[in-house]
Amino acid sequence: MVIGTGSQPTSFGIPGAEEHAHKLWDFDDAVNLKEHILHMFREAVKDKEKRKKC
Repeated sequence: MVIGTGSQPTSFGIPGAEEHAHKLWDFDDAVNLKEHILHMFREAVKDKEKRKKC
């Protein structure tokens, strides 16, 4: 996980970065990011075979 702060978002030309990145501008964005992270951990716990592939 990378969390970068700044006033101007950029993907530095990394393919897929803009499509898969979460913005962090305000409280609602922070809550959404937290929920996404928790969801991903819950999914990883449920599907051990999928987790082994990564």
